[in-house]
Amino acid sequence: MANCISQIIQFGEDGLEPMNPSSQCLNTSYLSLGIIGIAESEIPIDVDKIMLPLRTDLLRVNPAFSSIVVWKNGKQWWKQVQVRFEDHVIVPTFPQGLSPESYTQYFEEYLSKISLDKLSETRPLWELHIIKYPTKSAAGILAFKMHHALGDGFSIMGALFSTLKRADNPSLPLTFPSTTSRSKEKKNICRSGLSFVSGCFNTINDIATSMMHTALFGDGPSAIRSGAHSVECLPVHTTRITFSLDDISQVRTKLGVTVNDVVIGIIFYGTHLYTKLMDQTSTKCRKTALVLLNTRMLIGYQSVDEMLEKNMWGNQFSFIHLPLPSYSDGQKVDLKEFILKAKKVIQRSRSSVAVHINGMLISLMGSLRGPEVSDAN
Repeated sequence: MANCISQIIQFGEDGLEPMNPSSQCLNTSYLSLGIIGIAESEIPIDVDKIMLPLRTDLLRVNPAFSSIVVWKNGKQWWKQVQVRFEDHVIVPTFPQGLSPESYTQYFEEYLSKISLDKLSETRPLWELHIIKYPTKSAAGILAFKMHHALGDGFSIMGALFSTLKRADNPSLPLTFPSTTSRSKEKKNICRSGLSFVSGCFNTINDIATSMMHTALFGDGPSAIRSGAHSVECLPVHTTRITFSLDDISQVRTKLGVTVNDVVIGIIFYGTHLYTKLMDQTSTKCRKTALVLLNTRMLIGYQSVDEMLEKNMWGNQFSFIHLPLPSYSDGQKVDLKEFILKAKKVIQRSRSSVAVHINGMLISLMGSLRGPEVSDAN
């Protein structure tokens, strides 16, 4: 499909580039995380037009996109290799002459399959799957699969956006409306002092709770947690539901919350309805969501050039444990209550620096004891 291409980058004298500790923790025998992104097109996809920006823009973003992972002295390193695009760009073949509904089902089954397939260790850790058949929602689909060791969601999306051009002028890069920060409230000394004390208390409580939850308690079996051994290797089925951003904005305005509050509230409410439907007893079980958060102090979209200039590329994230609200069988709850509950939980988390401390602890443990120990803990 495409000619081979190589990228010459000066690594160390031995041709290796060290992988940062957070990326090493995401690629071990205990844990191997991948990122799958879906881009739907309103017009049929031209493979040749996709290949051109892929070859010219994607590989220049970061050396990891043209490197494999090797082990040396108990640590992982990036090793530069020649990239064969025919190994990375995959165009599956489905039966001809089917309806969009049938192709949608074929795509969902295909997506479920590639989500479990392990990326080859003999070539760079990314793939692009091009679906040229019309589904119910698109004339064509691009499915990106990349290993989390390459970077977090913020980095990956920046890399993918960098390969896109404006429709009205293809010579210009893709741009987004600028985002303005919210005005900061003026706080008096007393309020600032109370906020500082509250933040310290929440930080200590969050770290202690997170450690005890991980090491001692955990969540019991429920409709969303089977507890089965090697559950991550079992077959999966991918499905989805679409919400209008305009509708989410209306809910946000009416309730005085943020978009994140609405989205997390919807997830909480959907989980509650599912567990109630599947298992009546599981609605009372403890359920905890592990939420990954971007730790970059940024507002809005950043281009790849800006990320590289400001050293923001890579894995810069941490996590928090968010307890899912639970209600007794007789209690009547609705989506509004879950959204307000989500807002309360998120506001409390914002006054805690446990997110940043968790990220530093993971990196420190990975540096001192190795990525395998970090994942095992």
